[in-house]
Amino acid sequence: MWQHSCYAYSGCSVRDPQIGGTLVSTSSKPTSGRHREAGLGLMETIVGLLVVLIVGSVLLHLGRMGFAIYRLNAATGGITEELELARGKAMESRTSVSVIFDAKEKRFGLDRNCNGRLDSVEAEELPAGVDIAEDAIVIFARSGNLAPGSKQPDIIISNTTKSRRVSVSKSGTVEVD
Repeated sequence: MWQHSCYAYSGCSVRDPQIGGTLVSTSSKPTSGRHREAGLGLMETIVGLLVVLIVGSVLLHLGRMGFAIYRLNAATGGITEELELARGKAMESRTSVSVIFDAKEKRFGLDRNCNGRLDSVEAEELPAGVDIAEDAIVIFARSGNLAPGSKQPDIIISNTTKSRRVSVSKSGTVEVD
């Protein structure tokens, strides 16, 4: 005669008493669906994608801000070098030297032929997205100081995130704020 027994957590089994062993054993343990699934579910995929998008957008924003600051620093460095070059040239050649800033055309440069305007050969273009606040002419006397009667220029260079101010003192020193 066949014997069978069922238990709540261990399952059911059928035994043949003549043989003395278990013939069929079934387990009725409740199993979570997690053990049978392979891969990611829809919610995990959506959450992972959202996290990647958020991190990516933050990194893109920081990268764009960093590049804008790099362009502003490059423009400020170029203007500072041009002013220091003009001062050095004025002291070396013992003549007045001018640096001209054209805000409308977004360019600046050393007036090499002393005609009082910025020719295309003399001009340096500002990087895209960088502006100068107003037109200015900085004239260095042969001593390296600002020319008598000229006002101290404040050249404001700006982009969408920041601005820098380059100023020239009466003694001809160039300062960046």
